Amino acid sequence: MKTKQRKVALFEFVEAADTKECIDFITKYLPLLRHHMLGFGWQIDKELQEFLESNNLSFAILSGEIPTRDNASYVALGTINANSTQERAQDSINGVANNTNNMMSADNVDSIKSESIPATFSGAFSRTLWISRIVRSGEEIYHNGDIVIESHINSGARVVAEGNLFLFGECRGSIEAHGDFIICSKILNPAVLFQDTIVSQEILHTINQSNALFKMIFKKGDNILVKEMI
Repeated sequence: MKTKQRKVALFEFVEAADTKECIDFITKYLPLLRHHMLGFGWQIDKELQEFLESNNLSFAILSGEIPTRDNASYVALGTINANSTQERAQDSINGVANNTNNMMSADNVDSIKSESIPATFSGAFSRTLWISRIVRSGEEIYHNGDIVIESHINSGARVVAEGNLFLFGECRGSIEAHGDFIICSKILNPAVLFQDTIVSQEILHTINQSNALFKMIFKKGDNILVKEMI
């Protein structure tokens, strides 16, 4: 017998809700949730169970306290606050912009490569994955650090960064970031997970209506906020 341990991403429904509310929520965020196991803190009814099975979604009925992501593993040493996060994000934009200009003139502009960059650009991570081409439908990219994407993310693509995420083109795919911030231009798909929280339609509307070239998504306490950068 051959076995393999896999990392499972769990999306937990903490408070009990009626079946229609659950189905509407899952349908709305299906491109994102289909990549997670769904955990329910109550006994779901037959209608919801059949809906989950018809969409090939993995789910479980949870009991007891579920371990959560340890933030200490994902941030630099010291206290994280909104001001320091914004300063690091601005430094990152400046550094990434310089690197982007250099990379766009390179012969291997269509390649994906991982390069060392100064620690100030990537928080607790010393390596960043640079992607200088379009991320196409059906592609899944995962990196245990920061990810910089210079082009677009197409619908049907998925990008997961355990660190910060920099998006310089339009995003129509599913994205997840577990670092301190997301730098973005436009996000045209509601499938966005930031620090284990789904980014609301209101936040995405604010981002897409802004005239700023880049915006930063970050957290202050339990609230997700947006700051115009450039």
